[in-house]
Amino acid sequence: MTQDNPWLKPEKITSELLSVEQLTEELIPEPFGAWVIDIAKRMQCPLDYPFATVIVMCASIIGTRCAIRPKSKDSWQVVPNLWGGLVGNPSALKTPSIQEATKMLTKLENKAFEKFEAAQIQYQRDLRTWDMKKRIYEDELKNALKSKKSDPVDAEEVERRLNEHEDNPPKEPILRRYSTSDSTVPKLQELMSKNPQGILVLRDELHGFLTSMEQEGRETDRAFHLEAWSGQGSFILDRIGRGTIRSELICESVFGSIQPARIIPHIRQTLSGSANDGLFQRFQILVYPDITSWSYIDKLPDKDAENRAFRLIKKLNDMDFIKDAGAILEEGNKIPYLRFTPEGQELFRAWISDLEARLRNNDEIPAVQEHLGKYRSLMPSMALIHHLLDVADGKAHGPVSLASARLAAATCDYLESHARRIYHMAGNITQRAAGSLTEKIKLGKLDDGFTARDVHRKGWSLLTEKEVVNSALNELVEANWLKSKNQTPSHGGKTKEIFYINPMVKNISNT
Repeated sequence: MTQDNPWLKPEKITSELLSVEQLTEELIPEPFGAWVIDIAKRMQCPLDYPFATVIVMCASIIGTRCAIRPKSKDSWQVVPNLWGGLVGNPSALKTPSIQEATKMLTKLENKAFEKFEAAQIQYQRDLRTWDMKKRIYEDELKNALKSKKSDPVDAEEVERRLNEHEDNPPKEPILRRYSTSDSTVPKLQELMSKNPQGILVLRDELHGFLTSMEQEGRETDRAFHLEAWSGQGSFILDRIGRGTIRSELICESVFGSIQPARIIPHIRQTLSGSANDGLFQRFQILVYPDITSWSYIDKLPDKDAENRAFRLIKKLNDMDFIKDAGAILEEGNKIPYLRFTPEGQELFRAWISDLEARLRNNDEIPAVQEHLGKYRSLMPSMALIHHLLDVADGKAHGPVSLASARLAAATCDYLESHARRIYHMAGNITQRAAGSLTEKIKLGKLDDGFTARDVHRKGWSLLTEKEVVNSALNELVEANWLKSKNQTPSHGGKTKEIFYINPMVKNISNT
């Protein structure tokens, strides 16, 4: 074979990702800094992982309880509701990072459940007393109506007291919910009807969340999630057997982890426009950092830093934003709001002017352009979160500060680099898959004379889809890494395309 068609020198193939901005300590809210750094150090995971988790967790705690109006006069209002996720390989410690950071949320949930249990006991006692009094009033009214000696005025008085009693039953306590892991949309809406401040949907694997909306019979789920992202919509659910459930405010935060190979199909659908309804672009706090070098760490958690972080989160949870932060609640509006200080307003004006100019240049592919368009709400949301954390820490009050606006703008720059890496990874999937396959070939993971099916069955990262595998193999044939030959079994049967490896690849280095 090589005599008839000699091997040429293999071309260099790379599977490198776009570079991303490194997360600096300055972007982490100061009261959380030591805690977030301690988590990353003990786990030996990227600092980005606990940082992103904490930001989305704080957004869900604020929820619809406070909004920001980014312009000085306009009524445009943004609820600081955020979706996000951690992208990385299975060994990147994504799930442990989420679990460690959201322990704070678990503490709040435990305290809420204890409070609910005590309130439920008292409610049952009050309900028992209320029922007994109701029966007494009913008996009095029955006797008054039966008695011939009874004055009609007396019967009317007894009926008035009964009606007044029936109009004031004891209020059933509501369990404050902070998060859920795997709820159907009807159940999620039921939770939101009782928790209008918002719910955080925590998914260990975001792939399951994204694919669930593509299943037959769940077409309306997607519409609900799209509506719940803004934090200002309402929803009415009518079901036989469950009646009508009305949610005046639906606010859903979503956070989880996902592997690069699993996120690629969803992005490719978005890039192609076949399923681009803006759902994926709502994941604004999506980070895909470089994995840092590993060293053995065995130290006690920084309890002082952890306790300070929990005190701050608890204050944020308990805060009356009108009283404690100076938020304004207008008549007819459901959500109190803050605006920027004059200095913060000027920074936002300059920032959004630059963003809008970039969006109108049409230099971006549509999906990325739409993703950056969501930053119109991301920047003021981040500014409000930083500011309210300063309020909880006793460092601020009133309008959103210039310092918070600067941090928000810098965070948007950092997140944009991660978004570009993720979209580029999917848009250039053939080249990246080909680069990944060259590494497997150099390591001897494939024998000479393999087939596309052999590659697909390995289940390697980026090489799980048949279409991608075939495109990567064609790329390597063109780059002289492989040669292909159609071969029909001697005993008959289907013709197979066999790939042969260039013997010179052993001396190839992609560094």
